Amino acid sequence: MLKIFVLKRRHVYIAFLILLMLIGGLIFLMARSGSNETFSDTMKFTYKKISPEQTKVLLDKNPNAIVFDIREEDEYIQGHIPSATHLSYKELKVQMDYFNKDRIYVIYGPTTKKASKVADVMTSKGFPKVYILNGGIDKWPYDLE
Repeated sequence: MLKIFVLKRRHVYIAFLILLMLIGGLIFLMARSGSNETFSDTMKFTYKKISPEQTKVLLDKNPNAIVFDIREEDEYIQGHIPSATHLSYKELKVQMDYFNKDRIYVIYGPTTKKASKVADVMTSKGFPKVYILNGGIDKWPYDLE
């Protein structure tokens, strides 16, 4: 009644062959994918909408943060957040390769929607620290230059 499992040489060869086929299949699939990206390389960055109060605190604590005003030039001249740089959407696309991805970027415009468009472009290019002034410049209660 008691059967002892006897490992025959034939069973060892079959198990070894199956193992080789599995390893070969994995190597084939990895080579066929042609991708050498890691998970962190493919992770999409996103921007964050922050209130005027949060923006003020962020700028006060990070004096090296870069602020982009994406409104029309005449609107920028009438008044803008201190240390803000005027930058149109077209200029952004041309100059983005020269921006440091380690810096903090705050973007504002006449509306949150327009600033979101710029933030989408920046985050799609790998900028991890992009913030939008929620509500646009109209919601900024502090002094303007």
